[in-house]
Amino acid sequence: MTVSEPTHLVKGNVFVTVREWLVREHGESAYADLLDAMPAAHAAEVREPMPSIWHPEEVHQSMLHALNQVFCDRDPERYREAIAELTILGVHKFARLVLQMSSNAFVLRRLPTLWRIIRRGPATTEIEQQRGLTRIRYGSFPFYGDELYRTYILGVLTGIVRISAGVDPDAIIVTHGDDRMLVELRLHAER
Repeated sequence: MTVSEPTHLVKGNVFVTVREWLVREHGESAYADLLDAMPAAHAAEVREPMPSIWHPEEVHQSMLHALNQVFCDRDPERYREAIAELTILGVHKFARLVLQMSSNAFVLRRLPTLWRIIRRGPATTEIEQQRGLTRIRYGSFPFYGDELYRTYILGVLTGIVRISAGVDPDAIIVTHGDDRMLVELRLHAER
């Protein structure tokens, strides 16, 4: 019997960024503490993360749970802020400059492209914008039943908007299912 390839993959630079952030914020042993809180097979997969290697999304999921448990005390606001900080750290300096020079509406319309840079698989991201409101429809991604993934997306959006608009958005999850989610995002002030 052969094992099929995972359908959803995430790029190793996500794990490299987490390691860098944890060491900066919590000291040299922090990444090891994170790995200790993950299932052994998942921890082994990303013990020495490389930016260009693709990993199963399930490994990312267990890392998010370990991050929430060990470093955020299962506090949704601390977790969302940690994800926002990780997002900001993970955006390459050149890309950050481009995001800062672009309108927030333009940046949000590029979310499907940003998703494809760090993920592989059949997931979809659709953007609808009108008068200061952005609706983001995520689909075909079987991790949205996990509350941490929903909070993760809000943290990622917060980080992206913080870079492009200089403010945190009001982002709410309007509806979700096991493989889909609708987020509405508004800004109080836009550049």
